[in-house]
Amino acid sequence: MLKFVVLRLGSMVPLLFGVSVAVFFMVHLLPGDPVLIILSGSDVTPKQIEQLRHELGLDLPIHQQYVHWVTKALHGDLGRSIHTRRPVLQAIVEQVGATLQLAFAALGVAVVAGVLIGTLAALRHNTWIDAASMAFAAFGISIPHFWLGLLLLFVFSFTLGWVPATGTEGLKRLVLPAVTLGLMYAAVIARLVRSGLLEVIRQDYIRTARAKGLAEPRVIFGHALKNCLIPVVTIVGLQFGHAMANTVIIETVFSRQGIGRLAITAILEKDFPVTQGVILFMSVMYLAANMLADVAYAYLDPRSREP
Repeated sequence: MLKFVVLRLGSMVPLLFGVSVAVFFMVHLLPGDPVLIILSGSDVTPKQIEQLRHELGLDLPIHQQYVHWVTKALHGDLGRSIHTRRPVLQAIVEQVGATLQLAFAALGVAVVAGVLIGTLAALRHNTWIDAASMAFAAFGISIPHFWLGLLLLFVFSFTLGWVPATGTEGLKRLVLPAVTLGLMYAAVIARLVRSGLLEVIRQDYIRTARAKGLAEPRVIFGHALKNCLIPVVTIVGLQFGHAMANTVIIETVFSRQGIGRLAITAILEKDFPVTQGVILFMSVMYLAANMLADVAYAYLDPRSREP
């Protein structure tokens, strides 16, 4: 198991290198000069512009700028915001809690709803319940997050007044964003559980368990469902990274604080250091989530560790 973990960590190195290169050069291709943005609204001379460009290291060749940025990033220094002059890492740390809260809440909604709906659909195979469950899955996969969020806001906040519309503080303000983000993942899990359970309940050991006189709930939940949930572990790990990325949309729709909204603000303000730092941080989180999912799957199914 330790060898497997080491190999997975080693495979992340070239991925992180590729991500860092993409993030750095993509941001530098954005229109606008950060020096002119910092000095906008004030009377400056060409000498002052060149001096600030030198202080920020922007007068160096692009490859040297990249090496300088990566070296600082490896030491935990992602630079300073152009507008606030605060360390980028500090801004990310202040916002990451709200984003993680939303991502975990959404995955909680997804796992509970997906497993229940998928199990019900499999146990009521080829009935109207099965058809309704798969219609829900198709709806959840197809509907855009922003449209669903606006629909839930209109119904449950503006019309019924059950939960607050926007904000970050309190569990009530977390309900609609978590449901909006978790619905698509619940649909994927429901389809996965349904197909897995339909295959497992036809196996010989399930027929043997029933022949021994075990109660049907124990057969389903103690034997069949337990074995078909192993692939769900992997998909949940992948969904966590995806959920972190999709918080950009959800935090904007529901006016929540978080890394996603921080990224949107930085892009609109052309705050290059913050944009680079947030994208790099989100990429690392995504890769880490995938690695943990692989490790969890390998722990549950030792056969997957074999080359």
